[in-house]
This record gives sequence, C-alpha cells and structure tokens, in this order.
Amino acid sequence: MDPDFPESSPSQASRALSKKKGKKSSAILERRTEREETKKPFRILVTPTQAAPFLMPAIPSGIEHAHRLKVALKLSLACGTFLDTKFYAFSRRRVGGGVDKPVGIYASSSLLRAASPYFEGLLSSGFDESKIVNIDGDDLASHLLYSEDYGYDSDSDLEDEELPDSSGGNIELNSDETLPGTPAEHSHSTAPPRPKIRFERPGRIVHIPNAAHATFQALIYYLCTDDITFRPLKSSSKSPTPTHGTGSTNPLGYPCSPKSMYILADLLGIDPLKEQCKREIQNHLEPQNIVPELFSRFTSRYPSIRDMEIDHLLRHRQNTTVQDSLPVWIEAITSGALPYCTETLNVLIPRLLRGS
Repeated sequence: MDPDFPESSPSQASRALSKKKGKKSSAILERRTEREETKKPFRILVTPTQAAPFLMPAIPSGIEHAHRLKVALKLSLACGTFLDTKFYAFSRRRVGGGVDKPVGIYASSSLLRAASPYFEGLLSSGFDESKIVNIDGDDLASHLLYSEDYGYDSDSDLEDEELPDSSGGNIELNSDETLPGTPAEHSHSTAPPRPKIRFERPGRIVHIPNAAHATFQALIYYLCTDDITFRPLKSSSKSPTPTHGTGSTNPLGYPCSPKSMYILADLLGIDPLKEQCKREIQNHLEPQNIVPELFSRFTSRYPSIRDMEIDHLLRHRQNTTVQDSLPVWIEAITSGALPYCTETLNVLIPRLLRGS
C-alpha cells in the first residue's frame, strides 16, 4: 500500500470486511511513536584504506545556516575536496516484495555535520562509521543490492519495478545487462579496448537500508540549502508545494513525499523539517481524503499526525462525503479488518461524541 495513497474509498474498506478477523496484512508495519527508534538507521559499507586528513575540515561552530554553504566552499578551495561522502539508498520496489537498485548520492560531510547532530556522530572521526575509502569505486557487496527488510515497502518515493512486456515491448535492464544477440555481445570491432580510468577520491560510503533514494536526496539538499520540495499526497487534488525555510519557493529542488520525509526526519530528530512535512500533509487534507488518510498505517504510527487529522475531520464532520465514508471505515475497524487503526478509533470516538 502506498503511504501517500491509503485506503482511499469506502469500497476498499468494505472489501477489507471480507477478510477473516485477525488476519494481518503482510504490509502492516510494526507500530512506533516518534523518537521511539533507538537503533542507528544507517550502517557503514566498507573498511578504511586512507587517513581522515584527506577529507574536508569541519565547519566552525556558530556559523548560521545561510552561510554554511559558502563556508564549505571556502574550505574546499584549500583542501581540494568538497563532496567526500557517498550514500547508497534503494530506489525501486520489486513486484515480488523487497527493494533494490541502490543509487549513489554525493554530499559534503562538513555541511552534514554542521546541519545535524546525527550526522556529526555518524561522520566524525573515532567511530566505526567514519571509515575512509575510495568513494568513486562502484563495487557494492551483493547483500547490499537488495533487501527484503526495508521496513516500509509501500514508500511512495520508491519507483515500481517494470515487468517484461509479453507483447514484445521494452524490457527494463540494469546498466550492466544486455539482451542476447545485441551488438554489445557480438561486436566485430577490431579496435583495442579503451583502458578504464579509475579515480581515487577518499571519503566515506554509507548504506541507507530504510529510506528511499528520492527521500534521502531531498534530505541532503534540504540540509545544505534549507529548501524542500514536496509532491502532493496522491489522495489529494491539490498541487505540490515547493517551500523554503523562510517562506520562498524553490522549483529546482528534489521533490519527495511529505510522509516519507516525515518518517526520515523523525528518525533523525530533525524537528523543523518534521513540522514542514506535517504542515504540507495538513495543507492537502480535504473532505474527499480526510477519512482514508486518518485511517492509514502512516497516521497510526504518529500521534501528532493523528491528532491533527482528527481536528481536520471534526471541522468537516457535517460534510456529506465524510458522513458517508466514516461509518464504513468504523465498521471495517471494529470487525478486525484494520487492526492498526484501533487506537486511532479509540481517540476519535470520544471526540466525536463531545463534538470537539
């Protein structure tokens, strides 16, 4: 199920009633409230080969966010390094379950360390995560190319795998794959092979097991520029909202799901970004989608989102769309078809009875 496109119609809730009571969907996530996560969300990929002095020095403390990018650029002119960290994050959701296609994202460790206490701990020297390697190497261990334990396989910032077209259409291939009989396999060229040039750039490589490439790329851009660009909720008819920390717009950012970014910002403890995501979700609520959004798995994980959406529902409780869909969803929850919504319903019912 898509976190930005929850059960979006009463008919879908009605179909859920046909499931036997107690049967749980394989996509149901383990419930967690804000800041309950204690494990480090990222893990280092490889072992050290060079010393840390090759990397950018840290940005001095006390530098305001608006000036950090300029300071980092100034530091890079002296040390010859700007992008010294490479993150790999999964980009595709497989049809049979799990995620794959990790894609690299380059970043400046100095900017990240100055922007977030989490990255200061992750990338500073003295920790296992601070191993120095050649970040231009393209060899990933096979066990890091695919995961069945992504934790949120319905993440809408993941692209969907394309199945082969039985009618003879295009077949999606990895970059190192070719179809049998193509010129790459049967080349008659007599020219000698061109030597491969391997660059050696020291830095850190970090594997991201539980955030989509699109989400993490948008996070890096936000930490460097204070800009964030959101995609609209798929259940909403409204337009997307590019935003800036000071209120201006930025059409050049990397668009991401506000729900996916909320999850990541909560995991990393970036409260200002969480609040922007929450406001964006709220801006896209309307009578047509408030009920399915309220009873989504995403909302069930975050009490602050749940309470905000309950407030919105109560303001529109006289709307006929809300009145028509709410009883269907309540029946589905009480029948046991949607067990993750039980707590949400327990909070909603007393407020409906009070009318506030």
